[in-house]
Amino acid sequence: VAAKAAFEVTNRKQRTDIPIVFIHADSPVENGIIQSYRYSGNHLTGIAVDISEITEKKLEFLLTINPEIKRIGILDAEHISDATVRVKDALMSGIEKFNMTIVKYPVKSKAGPAAVEEVKKVTNAIKKGDIDAFFQMPGPVSGLTEGILIEMTKRLKLPSVWLVATQVEQGGLFSYARDLRAMGEQSASIVDQVLRGIQPQEIPISFAEKSQLVLNLKTAKEIGITFPTSMFDIAEHRIE
Repeated sequence: VAAKAAFEVTNRKQRTDIPIVFIHADSPVENGIIQSYRYSGNHLTGIAVDISEITEKKLEFLLTINPEIKRIGILDAEHISDATVRVKDALMSGIEKFNMTIVKYPVKSKAGPAAVEEVKKVTNAIKKGDIDAFFQMPGPVSGLTEGILIEMTKRLKLPSVWLVATQVEQGGLFSYARDLRAMGEQSASIVDQVLRGIQPQEIPISFAEKSQLVLNLKTAKEIGITFPTSMFDIAEHRIE
């Protein structure tokens, strides 16, 4: 989202002399900000990620915890970001592959106090057995109400997957994402090349090299879930 905005502004202002290094761009060729991964063709370069791959892996982890999971609950906010759209598309493909269904919980309010109250009402109405797991979506409303959503998953003792490690630190069950710190280090190398005078279009697009699985063992114990060894052994961070 940020890379696309920077790309559009610098083009509109005729300031394509300003290099842009993106750190976490999903499918940048398909989203129209570069020509190819080998040669951007413009003043952009950076690190790409594949949201579809990450999303599918999250579903695999949920099934590893409980192979019987079929109904995945999501917060379906009307006030969304581009990232929400891309993750939703990836999720729809993933559930088809794993023979799951999505249960959507609509939220009409924009991010703010009204959205908080609406999400409280929506989550309070969800009963045990309505869904088998919860998948947090990106977006302003979901991010604003993550605490409410975490409490809902605890109340219902649901397996749940979150966007980033900080949400797991707050009580979410687990998260799986590209390692943002490692991507920052990757991007620093690219910035160094740019500052040394190499044009962005001459620097091929990199892909995120490292992913991070974070488990909250305290939450797992609280809701009666035991992480399988296959997840426990590869987790980058375990919260106890």
